[in-house]
Amino acid sequence: MRLGLSWWGDLLLIPRSKALFRAGLVAFLCGHVAYAVAFGVRGVSWPATGLALAAIAVVAIGVARWLLPHVEPAMRGPVRAYVIVISAMVALSIGTVAARGNPWIVVAALAFYLSDLSVARDRFVAATWWNKAWGWPLYFGAQLIFAWSAGRP
Repeated sequence: MRLGLSWWGDLLLIPRSKALFRAGLVAFLCGHVAYAVAFGVRGVSWPATGLALAAIAVVAIGVARWLLPHVEPAMRGPVRAYVIVISAMVALSIGTVAARGNPWIVVAALAFYLSDLSVARDRFVAATWWNKAWGWPLYFGAQLIFAWSAGRP
């Protein structure tokens, strides 16, 4: 399901349509919620998750301060929600690694976070080939690592 939601997100982000971009954002948001739930089901260390969330909140605030001035008012709420959800997903990945091992999960979550910054930069700040040059390898690498690590302890 998690990879399927990402697939829908990918498909919906191909056109430059604002409506389809919103739908893709929702698909990816749901995918990140699904990953977060999967980490919770796997088992998490709540103290480690809390510490990670505090650190990631600092990053998320920086991202919001950088990005939101470039985002049209109608999209600011969805973008804020997305930053919160993906930040929580990364924190839960750290919590699950603290509880159950397999640091590749954190590598994938961080790669996903960074790849989403490339999409945000491309859509809201500056549409250049450079965004895809660094964002795509991180995104597809994250998906491969998540898929590979799914059955590992």
